[in-house]
Amino acid sequence: MCFNFIRIAQESLFDQIVQAKSKNSRKRYMEDKIKFLEFTNWKSNTLIANIRDRFINGKAYMTKDEVYNLVLWKLNFGNFRPVAHYIKENSDDEVIEATNKAFNAMIGLFNNSKQLQDYNMEDFKNYAKLLGGAIEILKELTGVGPSTASIILSCLSGINDDLAPPFFSDESIMYFYNDKTLLNNVSTNFCINKILPIYFGLIKENDLELSFTELEKGITSIRNYERNKDNYYNFTSPFQGIDKKVWSKFVSSDTIKFFKDEFENSPIRNGARTKNEAEEMAQKVEELIFHPEAAYVDQLESAQAVEQGPDAQIDPTAESSGSDNKLGIKQESRSQPILEALNATGSSHNIKQEPTAMSNILMPPKAKKPKSMNVASQSDVMTGINTLLELAVNHDQKFDILEQRFGSLETKLEEIYAQLKIHTDNNKLIYNQNEKLIENNKLLYNQNAELFEQLTMICYKNQELINHNQELFNRLSELENNIVENLKFDSKRRKT
Repeated sequence: MCFNFIRIAQESLFDQIVQAKSKNSRKRYMEDKIKFLEFTNWKSNTLIANIRDRFINGKAYMTKDEVYNLVLWKLNFGNFRPVAHYIKENSDDEVIEATNKAFNAMIGLFNNSKQLQDYNMEDFKNYAKLLGGAIEILKELTGVGPSTASIILSCLSGINDDLAPPFFSDESIMYFYNDKTLLNNVSTNFCINKILPIYFGLIKENDLELSFTELEKGITSIRNYERNKDNYYNFTSPFQGIDKKVWSKFVSSDTIKFFKDEFENSPIRNGARTKNEAEEMAQKVEELIFHPEAAYVDQLESAQAVEQGPDAQIDPTAESSGSDNKLGIKQESRSQPILEALNATGSSHNIKQEPTAMSNILMPPKAKKPKSMNVASQSDVMTGINTLLELAVNHDQKFDILEQRFGSLETKLEEIYAQLKIHTDNNKLIYNQNEKLIENNKLLYNQNAELFEQLTMICYKNQELINHNQELFNRLSELENNIVENLKFDSKRRKT
């Protein structure tokens, strides 16, 4: 059931939080030029598009300024810690080299023919191992830990949205485990063996309805809103009317428990070994980009030999059919060898291949010779022409009908506009009347305040009179006692 709340949160709650943060804060970003709303748009769209364009041109990477701003966004959306300045201690070349190497490691995985929803446990383990290695590569940069490395790698969603890894945010850790002590020492092993299996379970259970990036956005939004809703956010929650214990609590399903148990019983040991394997994958991708000839032809020949048999004839100079690959880009860039040769052999992590339509990319079918055209009869040609003329006339008639409807819609819009203007004038009149009522209420309030002060003074004076009367009463009582005593004394004296 928690998946439904995650989906709702990523669809609406995330945008509401971003807008509230942008509205409630005067802080500006990227040389004090933009507010948080535009900053989020840069992170979610512009940055990802830039990385995709660089990949198409042959080299996917991020600059130092981009990493710095990405970390700044991460800290301002979630738990703020003054650590972004450490990124600036790296040189531009170091950041470009590290991000390119980590990106290439993941891109090598992206080019497998198997879809994520078809992964078996071995495939998930290999994915986790390669992701852990890519994180270790990025951790060589100053100021980059597993969390920052994961948000950098999540920017590959512009290249492959299904396989781009999630951002291991503090909010996601708290949502899954609700234990603040875990935030004190977030390691690569913890992210890969404790957080990633939960994402695997959510993906597998819901058949890739949401990608890793969308799942993380929904999870982070739920935790962020839960923490700040009473003090910072005043918008209407999409969970209104639902008990907080229901929408904010993560409940593991049987599928998620299965993945957690599997990674707990057989965890991935991240370190030098996984880093080396990721670097090998990155080097392979790099060679295919800048030195594609021999490797590309060898891999293509190997794939064709498997598909066509040992007697197949290979033409390494055959042109590509120009079809789209799994990444959704045309095979005409310098990254073309990746899209073919990697698919020909699979990744270095032995993710099992299954027969798919990707073989059309590996071995583009030779262009078929056009059939000799039979000379059509003149009557057939005239029939075709008449049909086209009829279609053109029908098209013109439909266009006229649409134009008439558009004119009637335009008239209705003018009427609606006039009504809106009347309502606006009425609202202004009501607004002015309300302002007068407010002024009258303020005047009455001031008068009541003055009356209250006068009543307070009267009460004070009455209290003084009461006190004075009490003193007089006491004195009269004393006089009365003295008179009684004197009368007694006189009475005794007369008797004597």
